[in-house]
Amino acid sequence: MARLKVCSVSGCPTLTRTTRCPTHARQHRQTAIREGRMRPRGNSSTVIVQIRDRDGHACTRCGSTDRLKIHHITPVQHGGTDDPENLTTLCHACHEATHHGQR
Repeated sequence: MARLKVCSVSGCPTLTRTTRCPTHARQHRQTAIREGRMRPRGNSSTVIVQIRDRDGHACTRCGSTDRLKIHHITPVQHGGTDDPENLTTLCHACHEATHHGQR
């Protein structure tokens, strides 16, 4: 288990297991997003609904309608975007298989 340490923001006495306390971590992330150094996490619920509607509320690989997830076709860390063209609906089993190289 990680040791607790004081938040790295000057004057903040909050103990944390990471560099910044939750409040300052959130502020840091919001500033970085505003300045274009980071991108917001995840997709809005509106985009998720649009993708599921487009894909017929079924897995685009096997057709299952159970435990659906939205999947990035090209991963974000490899230059993929959150644009609808890069998103697809997968069931849990196909999503797991995709991430474990069993396409």
